[in-house]
Amino acid sequence: ADKLRRFKDPKANEQQNLGRKALHIALQLAGREQDSDAKERITMHMHCIFEAAMPPEERTEKIHRAEIDCFMEVVDRGIADYNTYYNLAVVYARLDAYEQTIAMLKKCADLNASKSAITKLSVETDTDFAKIRQDARWASQFNAQAARFKNTN
Repeated sequence: ADKLRRFKDPKANEQQNLGRKALHIALQLAGREQDSDAKERITMHMHCIFEAAMPPEERTEKIHRAEIDCFMEVVDRGIADYNTYYNLAVVYARLDAYEQTIAMLKKCADLNASKSAITKLSVETDTDFAKIRQDARWASQFNAQAARFKNTN
């Protein structure tokens, strides 16, 4: 079944098609690669395609939702790694969906613990998390998750 939605906005549909192609490539590669570094590269490839295809000022909620759909398909297929969850946290933060942001950061921290690839400083300074850090209702939960990341690589 086709999980991705069709939008009236042609840019959103174009973005979705790019994401779908990236997901197809990522899933083929992930099927061949079993190591976490390969999965990390695949996840970052998908994220970069979304990021490069549309300037930040032109991104819409629909585009972010299409990005979430692609990452969630990676999760559903069991090939998600810490980068998948970090990128999901970023997209949810951009949508002001802070409960989901915290949940994805928690999963990212759980998977990142052995690699230390994402540092506490990178989480605390990522501009995509600026609004959640300033929101009194969510800042303490965000800070608790950020503290789970190590200080250095």
